[in-house]
Amino acid sequence: HLARDDSAMSSYSDFKRRFEEREDIIWQEIFANNKDIIKIKKERFVLPNLKSIITSTIELSNRTGFRAMSLRDLSNDTGISMGALYSYIESKKRLMEMILGHVLRAVETTLGAEEVARLEPRPRLRWLLRNHVYLSEVMQPWFFFAYMEAKSFDRVGKRLAIENELRTEGLIASCIAAGAAAGVFRPVDALATAALIK
Repeated sequence: HLARDDSAMSSYSDFKRRFEEREDIIWQEIFANNKDIIKIKKERFVLPNLKSIITSTIELSNRTGFRAMSLRDLSNDTGISMGALYSYIESKKRLMEMILGHVLRAVETTLGAEEVARLEPRPRLRWLLRNHVYLSEVMQPWFFFAYMEAKSFDRVGKRLAIENELRTEGLIASCIAAGAAAGVFRPVDALATAALIK
């Protein structure tokens, strides 16, 4: 969990270190959230291949585009046979949903933490913006995939990408609205301002 009090998360290096310390948890979470399609059940076998599949997908997509990337390309890049690949991802569509689902969970667990919601509006807004920039930096390839590839996604993928965007804007907007109600910020259109900030 990356949410901490304001002082503990004041530097990017702290944030990055905490993020890197929990990298194994990322793959465990993706595995846990996709057990319905991953046919291999032993975590020690699944996690290295899952990491390779998703990392390669993001890298290939960022180079050539997700639509242009084939599962054969992915098989060649990872060294995992086509048959084994299907044991992990079922389809290219499900692979996309795994990645987008994780981006949404990362935004939610990092920026939507309950202890952050309890901060006063000004420090909360500062915390949200700083940590959103930090999260965008450490997850840059994931965010690039989620937003720049959205045009090539199907309806479900586009909805997930939009949900990611709206979730962040909603957190910023609610903070701005709370600050305006408390007289800390000038009254503004909170949603429009959050969209501009984003």
